[in-house]
Amino acid sequence: MHAHTEHTQVTPAAGEALVREYKRLRVRDTTGGAATSWRITVRQLESLIRLSEALARLNCTNEVRGAHTDM
Repeated sequence: MHAHTEHTQVTPAAGEALVREYKRLRVRDTTGGAATSWRITVRQLESLIRLSEALARLNCTNEVRGAHTDM
């Protein structure tokens, strides 16, 4: 229950890692050889952030670090 009371902050390095991964997914999605029919949107970036925050809370820390953003 303690993890739900903490507000997590994304560190600048972790934020850059999330943006870099989002950009990589966008580039891969826009290439003509993609075998998938789904599109990467800002919703996926928001999901990556929420998942990283959840991992930080699981580790009982209020900072999202690089280890929480590794894909």
